[in-house]
Amino acid sequence: MPEGQGMRATLQRRMLLLGMIPRRPRRLSAPELKERLAYRGIDVSLRTIERDVENLSSFLPLVCDDRERPYGWYWSDEAP
Repeated sequence: MPEGQGMRATLQRRMLLLGMIPRRPRRLSAPELKERLAYRGIDVSLRTIERDVENLSSFLPLVCDDRERPYGWYWSDEAP
């Protein structure tokens, strides 16, 4: 796959992930996000999704609820 197409697929996947992640108190785990992406025809590994949300949380107000496994992701209260 040409690099531009890979970058486009990554961007599309990450944009979809951002739209799927709920506000607190709800949360979604990486396996749940993987299932929802698969429903939309995007088949990637669980580790790819984990990397995506970890990366996105480094500059967006996403929170990982790590009190129990599987960890869940949600938008923080500061998110617009």
